[in-house]
Amino acid sequence: MIRSNDTFQEAFSLLGREWSVTDEMFSTLEKFACSMYSCSTKSTTVNDLRYEIFRSRNADVSSGQLPPCKDALQQHTKRANYQAAIWRRSLENSPTIPDATDGNGWKMDEDGQIGIEWITGAPAPDSAFIDVMQMC
Repeated sequence: MIRSNDTFQEAFSLLGREWSVTDEMFSTLEKFACSMYSCSTKSTTVNDLRYEIFRSRNADVSSGQLPPCKDALQQHTKRANYQAAIWRRSLENSPTIPDATDGNGWKMDEDGQIGIEWITGAPAPDSAFIDVMQMC
């Protein structure tokens, strides 16, 4: 899929060049994630695709069959970009590396240990729960 799409190739090649992920890069990577979960979808956002898959299967779907929500994908993209940025600077003497917990998909837990920031909001909008109740 990546080999046949120049836009996807470009987005992945940009990972780690800067310490932050641009909206444009994330949008392209989100489209890539959508195409991984459903090659025939017209959805370009993972939240729309989650809803599309959920509705098409009448709520008979496991969480592993759904793409990550946008928030989770953004956090993962930030972590991947942060790691790629470190690797890109691996041959520099004393590179300046921002704190992993400063908007890079990581957080500090109550014990002072660094951990993954899986998600910063709700995994689904409240309306999704209403739709499930209406299907039952």
